[in-house]
Amino acid sequence: MRFIYTAILALSLTVLAAVPAFADGQSFNGTLLDILHSKGVIDDASYIQVKDAQARGDMGANQMLADILFNKGVIDEASYKMLSAKAADEKAALSTAMNTAPQSTAVAPKPADDRPMAEVLAAAEDGFARLTGDKVKMKIGSWMQFGWLSDDLGNSTYFPGVANGASATSANQFYARYARLYFNGKLDDKIGFRVMFDAAPTSSTVFRDAFVYFDHIPYAKVTLGQYLTPFGDEVWRAPMDVPTINYSMASTFIQVPTSRSLGVMLSGKYAGKTESGRPYSVGYGLSAINGAVAAGTTAGTDDNDYKDVMGRVYVNPFVEGLSVGGSFYTGQTRHVLAGLESNRAHQRWATEFDYAPSFAKGLTLRGEYMWQKRFFTNGGMNRYADAKGWYATGAYRISGLEGSAKFLNDLEPVIRYEEFDEDTTIPDNERDKATLGFNYYFNKYTRLMVNYEMVEAGRKLNNFTLQGSDNSNFDHNTLTTAVQVWF
Repeated sequence: MRFIYTAILALSLTVLAAVPAFADGQSFNGTLLDILHSKGVIDDASYIQVKDAQARGDMGANQMLADILFNKGVIDEASYKMLSAKAADEKAALSTAMNTAPQSTAVAPKPADDRPMAEVLAAAEDGFARLTGDKVKMKIGSWMQFGWLSDDLGNSTYFPGVANGASATSANQFYARYARLYFNGKLDDKIGFRVMFDAAPTSSTVFRDAFVYFDHIPYAKVTLGQYLTPFGDEVWRAPMDVPTINYSMASTFIQVPTSRSLGVMLSGKYAGKTESGRPYSVGYGLSAINGAVAAGTTAGTDDNDYKDVMGRVYVNPFVEGLSVGGSFYTGQTRHVLAGLESNRAHQRWATEFDYAPSFAKGLTLRGEYMWQKRFFTNGGMNRYADAKGWYATGAYRISGLEGSAKFLNDLEPVIRYEEFDEDTTIPDNERDKATLGFNYYFNKYTRLMVNYEMVEAGRKLNNFTLQGSDNSNFDHNTLTTAVQVWF
């Protein structure tokens, strides 16, 4: 079965790579800014600052972006001077054109804000700025996911590993996985904040993010509060940046993609090009957290004097579109055995790759390997257990087609194969999963997702299990659909 899945993966990726590249409908400057932000080249505060300037039609937006890139060391002084000169020339040319054009009493309209409920959001953001004397800027956003699933096992769970998402008597159900509202703000060019709430029934806490960051030191942004911890590639991504409905088994049961913790984090990224034009970059995140809920979805007060430490490093090794990296996690967890308290060590590490090749624009290949050692005190079993897992994902977003095939534009076929072993000392308990599906992007804020998951599993581990109520302890197939909305 594993050989068949692997063959399907290889064949599908070969077919996907032959599909024509897609064209983005956004302006060049807007697309460039979004890419720089998504890759971590510029921080949230700088992104919001330039984005606001572009939305206002500010002629100094290009110069603002050049200043940010130079101050962060992304471009050298010669490049900065060249870009500044071009920005000044464009500004002067535009100013001349405006002064010589016939005058009108009408006010030029702002660039269109095509977010859902754009007028309401813009009014709230502008009102907040006026209340704070235009010193504090804020951006309101949200992401939501709703869907339906059917499982041939006779029961279903719409969020693997979450007890309140399981149904023992219904093989199909509607679900709401995410219903988040966030506020990104900046107090000035160097200080910003983020607050995010979640009203979905799977959320064990209303607060998801609540942190402030300081970006005064080049390549060393300091974040304080409750935030998503820096471990792994997939875990670090928001749901709308993952091509499948579910995160991988390794990410879900080792790190938990929705995991937040209280602590302090140092992060940054440096990017550049060699004299021959080859790209290179390095990014990192290093965090110290309470770690009281080592694999949970909520932050909490610490229950011992040890602080858990984790970190992630990712680099671009002179290949356009390629990122490789690794992560580590080490900490101490409090346990009570026979009335005696003790702290037991737990560790995790991971390797990752992400490749969007320039020769097949629109193709994305991602994969990770994760390992974990934890101490368990459940089901009468008190011992360490090692877990390991990996996945490989391929997706290709289609566009640029004309004629009778035009309806296929914005379709994204997806395939993933993965394995997970929750205790390497126990035989016959691996889980293999193959996912086939597609996404369809109605616009840049909305997509439909359809996944068919095929799981082969070894024997159930009774009470000694990382997976809790998850039904992937058994062979089963699941058809899951989802609609995601984000802005």
